Amino acid sequence: MFHNSRESWPKEPWPTNAARVEAVEAPRSRATSPGGDGRSQAVAAAGLNYVQPGVPTIIGHGPLARLLADGIATDDCHILSPSIDVIRALLPRPNVRMTLPSGTCFPDRGIIVSPYDDPILRHFAAGRIFICAEGLSAEGVLLRDAVVVQTLRQWLARASEVVVLACSRHFSPAAGLSLCPLSRIGTLIVDDGIPADLLKTLVMAGVKIHMVTPPAG
Repeated sequence: MFHNSRESWPKEPWPTNAARVEAVEAPRSRATSPGGDGRSQAVAAAGLNYVQPGVPTIIGHGPLARLLADGIATDDCHILSPSIDVIRALLPRPNVRMTLPSGTCFPDRGIIVSPYDDPILRHFAAGRIFICAEGLSAEGVLLRDAVVVQTLRQWLARASEVVVLACSRHFSPAAGLSLCPLSRIGTLIVDDGIPADLLKTLVMAGVKIHMVTPPAG
């Protein structure tokens, strides 16, 4: 069932087996990292609802990952992340348990990459991983950087559920590398600026979508 009345979206009936699209107005974000626009802030704020106290969690790489980390209100969490920005955001929090990956730091990409099988990652069982998409298509979640894709594919295997964060304003035509298929997505959190044809593709694929409308003003 599809809940939204935007006139620009397709008029034909959605199939009865289509995924449910939950459309809500986002609360004013607790994620207030400088540089985050309203849509990114709204997506990150919605993502905070999926951060569960006490559940080991992987936070991926990208601006939305940093916004998510900045907004985490609970100290009762265990986070693993390859993102330098996420690590910087959470390390000063004395009651947040941070597990750091082994590997080489790439400051230009803002990520820690291990060229070998990471023993830390191999023994980390996450209830949820947050992935930040730079594009979406019928092929799945898309990113631009091959190094980031190679790194996150290893991390995906360590999580039971995948939550994808996506801001339509920052979709990149250069994002042509598939990270994972749509079937791997547990929940997609995206703003209401997502193109209608892409939204239909995701719905037809059965993706569970949490769509947010940024607060006015």
